[in-house]
Amino acid sequence: MRKWKILVTATNYSVLCAEAKRLLEENGCEVIENQLGRPHTFEELKPLVADIDGVIAGVDTWDEEVFKIAPKLKVISRFGVGVDNIDLAKAREYGIQVTNVPGGNANAVAELTIGLILAIVRNIPALHQSAQRGYWDRYVGTELSGKTIGLLGFGNIAQMVARKLQGFDVNMIAYDKYPNVEKAKELNVA
Repeated sequence: MRKWKILVTATNYSVLCAEAKRLLEENGCEVIENQLGRPHTFEELKPLVADIDGVIAGVDTWDEEVFKIAPKLKVISRFGVGVDNIDLAKAREYGIQVTNVPGGNANAVAELTIGLILAIVRNIPALHQSAQRGYWDRYVGTELSGKTIGLLGFGNIAQMVARKLQGFDVNMIAYDKYPNVEKAKELNVA
């Protein structure tokens, strides 16, 4: 029986998803991983896609140019939320199903957002560079307490950010084209 060939173009798949990789392999799949540590170009994809059945895609481009040379390709599972690197209309034409992982990285992005907010108000990048040059700049910085944080959009990630900011005693406002008033009220977001 032929093994299903799954190309993984997402980086760090074995590290982040060792259990998923094992599950694929235990169920008759050959997993071909990204050895580049970055997205593939079309020229780099060409020799890899001729006999693949599925892709766990990073941010490389998946369009008709690739679909034409991947006749066995039946599914692209985007390793993340966004599918803007995949030509969805052409994928449909070629009979390729496209999936993604809504919320899969929401907590990581929310934590990074909080970290970046703190880095900005406390001037951490500039102070770090100064310390590396041997200086100890005195910088008072700004506290988050009492400040107003604006959230553009109020989906999964913004809601997690709002939940995590609760302990900082901030005021939060959000704009969303399709507001979730109930969730905003629950999270004290105006």
